[in-house]
Amino acid sequence: IGLFLIARMTYYDGLSAIFAFGGIYAAGTFGWGIQTLGLFGIVLSIFAAIGAFVGGRMDDRLGSKKTIIIAVLGLIVGTLASVSITADTIFFVIDVVPRSPDAAAFSSVGEQVYLLAGIVIGVSGGPAQAASRTFLARLAPPAMMTEFFGLYALSGKATSFIAPFVIALTTSAMASQRAGLYVILAFLGVGLLLLLPVREEGHAS
Repeated sequence: IGLFLIARMTYYDGLSAIFAFGGIYAAGTFGWGIQTLGLFGIVLSIFAAIGAFVGGRMDDRLGSKKTIIIAVLGLIVGTLASVSITADTIFFVIDVVPRSPDAAAFSSVGEQVYLLAGIVIGVSGGPAQAASRTFLARLAPPAMMTEFFGLYALSGKATSFIAPFVIALTTSAMASQRAGLYVILAFLGVGLLLLLPVREEGHAS
């Protein structure tokens, strides 16, 4: 349970950071205004809700651990796709026409691919959070359920500053918002690796 809490704390920090900084990166890359950023956030929230619903079905069929692994892999893919996009390139090497300043929202290829990457992140973020709670419920002894969920909540809040702090340091040191997003990939990857050895043996049904 302790290893799972550490793993969840790590990948959850990455998840929180991508939701917080994804819009900032898009604003710097595409020049999005507040309305476009708000629309982008709404789209992510809608797909996160859809993902949580689908993740519940996956949890029932595959188990919590496999659902979390699939979700975190989805977050890694979506974040990597986001990092691969600049104003005039997608997937690191493919050149595209940059967005013109007076163009409509999501009218350029780069914006459209970034939106798709955001949808992948949203769909994956819902199951990652929902299945994590279910996994702890299956792992924790019934007599200590309250204590472990207290630790679960604390581990998600007490360390929430770490990923943004490291991102800020990296962005400042490299003078690049893009470099800061690579930190998110590190948090997600480390969290996934820490999760793998956790045994899915629960006390609660």
